[in-house]
Amino acid sequence: MLMNTMGITIRRPYANHESERKNHARRYRITGLLLAALLGAQASLHAQDTISLPECYLLLDQNYPLAKQKTLITQNYELTKKAIQKNFLPQVSLSAQATYQSDVPHVPLAAPGNDIPIPNKDQYRATIDVNQLLYDGGAVRNSIRVEELDNQASREQIAVSLHQLKVNVNQWYFSILLLQEKNKLLTLTEENLSARLNEVRSAIRNGTVVPSSEDVIYAEMLQIRQQQYENEADKEAALAILSDLIGIPLDNDATLRQPEPEVNFSAPLSRPELSLFQLQQQQVEASSELMGKSNAPRLGLFAQGGYGNPGLNLLDNTFQPFFMGGIRLSWKILDWNLIRHQQQALLISKQIIDNQREVFDLNTNIELARYQTEIQKLTRLIDTDAEIIALRRKVALAAHARLRNGTMTASEYLLESNALNQSLITKKTHEITLLQARANYMLTQGNITGEP
Repeated sequence: MLMNTMGITIRRPYANHESERKNHARRYRITGLLLAALLGAQASLHAQDTISLPECYLLLDQNYPLAKQKTLITQNYELTKKAIQKNFLPQVSLSAQATYQSDVPHVPLAAPGNDIPIPNKDQYRATIDVNQLLYDGGAVRNSIRVEELDNQASREQIAVSLHQLKVNVNQWYFSILLLQEKNKLLTLTEENLSARLNEVRSAIRNGTVVPSSEDVIYAEMLQIRQQQYENEADKEAALAILSDLIGIPLDNDATLRQPEPEVNFSAPLSRPELSLFQLQQQQVEASSELMGKSNAPRLGLFAQGGYGNPGLNLLDNTFQPFFMGGIRLSWKILDWNLIRHQQQALLISKQIIDNQREVFDLNTNIELARYQTEIQKLTRLIDTDAEIIALRRKVALAAHARLRNGTMTASEYLLESNALNQSLITKKTHEITLLQARANYMLTQGNITGEP
């Protein structure tokens, strides 16, 4: 940079260095901001800061340790199914034996000129047997069907257990939500008290209010802060429990979104228990059908090859190979009503399942009626809460004016202010409890789908 002073041109030797230094500093600041943004993004991946109730349901189904059994149950079913299907593959077995017997088949009287050999009393044999099942009356097919239903029922039982855990999710979710809302009200109350404290201090300086009024309001502020500390500790503990249930970490500053459950009192039940009862009945029917197949005729091919002394010719006392094959039919024609009695026992099991379904329907309808009554009650209470708050707010405003004029003590003002605050907290408690009652009603119905 050139500088003209009184006709003399002077060159500033460090101008370029200063500009370069500023450019370096600017680049360092930009790099620092990018690094901070990157670290913030990584931190957000490790802890959830905002979450909804449907997301908690979904995370519970995915991350709760019990959910891992679904994969294991399916793997067990696939292996069992493959094992059953192998009944239609050739079955190969190897056997060997060496025996000594006290007597052997022989002809007591030999015809003249005809020497009939007598078999050895020590005999040796090694064989390979091959059996191929051709028809089993559908036993293999029904066995696979029974295993398939057992797999589905086991998975549905897990769904039932997870659905029951959603009641705990509701409990802690709405507890945190209520603490969240209470903290907002306490913060507003503290701000209001802080403003009143400044007014009282000014009035004390003017001599219109006694000095003890400052201590009264400040003590109330400290009590509000104590409640905030307690709420934060309770929220932290509840967040830890909810975090364990859904399987992801939740920050202490995590925000829970307020749900808006739409209750349909006429919607049918859609509980996993209903599917479980149906699967259990199908299991009984499939097991009964499988038992009936145990007396069905079985048809198969067989082949045997071996080496022994004697072979198939008992009169040849030498080691020799042998082979035989054919077709085999087996049919159990008398079982003394064993299968029929077993099927009758299964029929009783099916009646027990029907009875369990009736008990479930009765208890569920009783629970739905209880929640419906609670929803109606809370709706009316909230309507009354609005009227109470409007009246309390008028009284509090009047008390505020009297406090500023010095015609009301700080203790008297706090009585009216606390009454308003308590009305606000009561209304918020009723609103959150109403949301929880609606969510519990939908959970009891089994209709818990929704936008996360």
